[in-house]
Amino acid sequence: MFGADGARDAAARAHPMRHVLTHIIGSRDDGEPELVSISLQSRDVFVLTTDGLHTVVGDDAIGRLAASGSLQLADRRLVDEALTRRTTDNLTGVVVRVE
Repeated sequence: MFGADGARDAAARAHPMRHVLTHIIGSRDDGEPELVSISLQSRDVFVLTTDGLHTVVGDDAIGRLAASGSLQLADRRLVDEALTRRTTDNLTGVVVRVE
């Protein structure tokens, strides 16, 4: 659902250095953001999370919860699900829909 290459996604989730930040905007003068261009369509939904959410709530559940109801309700459900699963890390979730 969230990646075309399931093997690469699985390797990234299990990588021993998965918690290390490799790109940080605003911490150094020489930091350059990585830009990606994609075609957007009306009703596309984006979910931005910290690892406190996406490490305990699977991709399928994130997709299902993000697509249900209003943006505020979807966001609340994502956070509640991570808390129910007893996340041990910081927790942030943002749901955005293209209009």
